[in-house]
Amino acid sequence: MKWSLILNTHHLKTTSAIALCLYHYHLNEFDRDIQRKIEDRKDRKYLVVGGNISGIQDFIYTITSKGALKYLRARSLFLELLVEEVVAEILERLKFNES
Repeated sequence: MKWSLILNTHHLKTTSAIALCLYHYHLNEFDRDIQRKIEDRKDRKYLVVGGNISGIQDFIYTITSKGALKYLRARSLFLELLVEEVVAEILERLKFNES
């Protein structure tokens, strides 16, 4: 049951991200022929970026028992902030931060 919920959540996030990209791509083209433009597969409408940070397991779990929970939380927060910063940098370089 738990995995089903997780997979459904990822599916919903992915589907909504694709729909939002499609909306922004065609924002200024709403007219009678919008369906044909949306279904056009030749035009590049999406950019999918993937990434990987190697060594995360070693970074997080090489903690001594004294104060382990505090250090585990700190390292986990560090990784979360690092990923957010990398995403912000990618968006800025691609000029996607402009609304």
